Amino acid sequence: MALSGKVARPCFICAVAVALGLLCTSAIAAPLLPNTAQWRADIPTIPSEWAPLFAPGYETGVGWSPGEVVDQVQISREAVGPLVSTVTTTVYKLNDGSYIFDYVIDRSAFPTGSGAISFASLSGTGWQDVLISDMRVGPVGSSGNGDPDAEWVDGTPAYVARDAQSGTPFWRYRAPILNGLLGTLIGPGDTSAHIWFRTNAVGSAPGFMSLSTDDGMNAVVEVLVPMVPEPTSLILVGAASLLFARRRNRVR
Repeated sequence: MALSGKVARPCFICAVAVALGLLCTSAIAAPLLPNTAQWRADIPTIPSEWAPLFAPGYETGVGWSPGEVVDQVQISREAVGPLVSTVTTTVYKLNDGSYIFDYVIDRSAFPTGSGAISFASLSGTGWQDVLISDMRVGPVGSSGNGDPDAEWVDGTPAYVARDAQSGTPFWRYRAPILNGLLGTLIGPGDTSAHIWFRTNAVGSAPGFMSLSTDDGMNAVVEVLVPMVPEPTSLILVGAASLLFARRRNRVR
C-alpha cells in the first residue's frame, strides 16, 4: 500500500520551512482523511506540504479527559510465526457518542523471535464510511532491534496514512523518504507506540491487522475495528425522521 497523489519535490527551502515550523509550533490534532498522511514531527527533510504532523497521544490528557469515557473494551491477540507479537486493541466509548480505537504492537515477551516489523495496516469492511476526526501517537515504546541505523528508538512510525480507495489506515515505521529509508523497526523484544483513532463508529467489530517486514515476512492478527451504520440504514433513518416530522406538522 502506498500514498497516492503528487509526490512533492524535495528542496532546501522546504526543509528550512519545516524546521522553523517545528521550532515555532506544536502538532495539532487533525482529521485523517483517505489519501492523506500525518508525519513524525522531527523528520527534518519532509516538505511542508506533507503536514500535518502527529499530535500527542491521548494519554497526555490533550483531546479528552478520563471523565469522558463511558465504556471500554480491550482484546489482545497473538500473531504467530516468525513475527510473533501481541497486538492489543482498546476501544473507548466517549460521552459524546464517538469511539476511540487504540492499537499497540508488543514484542517485549518474545526477544528471541525473528523479523523486524516496518509496516502495519488495518482491514475490515466499511472504512470508506469511517470518519477519523482525530489521530494521535503515544505514549512511546521502544524499537530499533534489527535496525542498527535507526533514526529513533521510541517505537513511533514515520507516518500514519489512509489508503486512497479503501480508506483503511496504515503506517510505516521505516519509510522511503526522499532518497533513502528513514525510521525505525519493531524488532523482537520491542514495543510500538500507541496509535489512536477517534471515529464516528457506532461500535466495534472484528477485523485484522497485517504486519510486514522489509524483506517480505508477513503476519495477520485479529483486532477490533470501527463499526459504522450501513449507508442504506442511514437513508432509512433519515426518511423515517422526515416522515415523522411531516406527520407531526399535520397533527399541529
